[in-house]
Amino acid sequence: MPRIRFMGGGTYTMGAMLEAQRVLAASRRDSVKAVFLVTDGYSNGGDPRPAAEALKRHGVTIFTFGIRNGNVEELYDMASHPREEHSYILESFEEFEALARRALHEDLQTGSLVDQNPQACSSLCPAEDGGSCCDVHATCTCGTHTGHYLCTCQPGYYGTGLRGNCKPCPAGTYRDRQGPGDVSSCQACPDPHMTSAEGSTSPHQCYCARGYDQIGQQCHKRQCPVLQPPTNGFFIQRSCSNVVNAACGLRCSPGYRLEGSSIRLCQEDGRWSGGDTRCVMKTCREL
Repeated sequence: MPRIRFMGGGTYTMGAMLEAQRVLAASRRDSVKAVFLVTDGYSNGGDPRPAAEALKRHGVTIFTFGIRNGNVEELYDMASHPREEHSYILESFEEFEALARRALHEDLQTGSLVDQNPQACSSLCPAEDGGSCCDVHATCTCGTHTGHYLCTCQPGYYGTGLRGNCKPCPAGTYRDRQGPGDVSSCQACPDPHMTSAEGSTSPHQCYCARGYDQIGQQCHKRQCPVLQPPTNGFFIQRSCSNVVNAACGLRCSPGYRLEGSSIRLCQEDGRWSGGDTRCVMKTCREL
């Protein structure tokens, strides 16, 4: 691919589909056939959708990749069914690169990112915009492998890196590296019962939700002391759980009345609600 020379010209998508028909006509009948269409704009030179439909009728799977300012509807129509799984509309080419790296399990050689003067990224946005092209939470960098200047979101943020396009990782996630990527580049906290502040940069910023105690990198539901029914009494459900938010109903045996709370709740601080409960023998008048 590095030896391919770009000849210029328009976005002749229909011609590409016709060429795909010519090439795939010589393929084996039992082979898996797929077309990956990558474009940055609107097609010209004719409607490519009929040619795409002809390919799909012959068992060809079509994936379409486009940039948001292109003809999104056309790309969606050309994609195979289900279209939401075969059509990818991205905000920028940087986001497309991040998608490709994720699809290839990041096996691509990425090199490293070297911080640059913000002015080095000035060509990444229209000149009339003025100001820095990079977001306030991004840094202008140069890829040592690609040689491209790009704005990269700082740890704790994801997006294209361009102005207004770095978003904090959601609560319950973190991102400990800098670089391109979508929200999937934010890693989940080590335990499903953990949360974190938006824009966290380390798993050490994750903490257990209310009602849980943290032991190492795991959350364990907080427990109250084991509750025993009062003498001459019993639990309504025959047993009583002692984890947080568990409720235990108490009753007294016939001939006894209940003094204290009839329902005890295991609270988030690890203590039972209400006071001690006891069963007192009823008097003749009460009977």
